[in-house]
Order: sequence, then structure tokens, then C-alpha cells
Amino acid sequence: MDIDKLIAIDIHTHAEVSCWNPFDNCGEEYDRAADRYFRSSRRPTIEETITCYREQKIGPGDVHHRLGGEPRQAPHSQ
Repeated sequence: MDIDKLIAIDIHTHAEVSCWNPFDNCGEEYDRAADRYFRSSRRPTIEETITCYREQKIGPGDVHHRLGGEPRQAPHSQ
């Protein structure tokens, strides 16, 4: 990822489809609410989300934390 070419950073990023955990019926209420909100029952895979972000030149937030590094904070503007 070339951070100099990014036009935005999404600071609240979620994977909609887990690559580790199987479908869990406990999340059924959340899924139905998301279906209504997004008007679709289809959830993008991680690969599809990455492709979409790259095409739109958007960087995901908190990626350093998930990869084992320390999370970084944006400097406060004066």
C-alpha cells in the first residue's frame, strides 16, 4: 500500500465474513438488522473488501495492531 496515494483512511474497519470462525447462529439478530440496513443479505469477503479499498485508494485503520505491531494515533492538529 502506497500511503502517499491514499485519499482516505477508514478508522473503523470490520471483516464482514470471518476467515477463522464458522457461521454462528448467535449473530442472527445482528445479521438480520444488517440485512435491513444494507438492503442485502450478502456480506463481502475479506478479499473483496481489500479490493474495494484499493480501488478507492482507502487505507484501513488499526492494521498495525492486528499485524502484531503497536497501534498508531494520528497527531492532534494545533
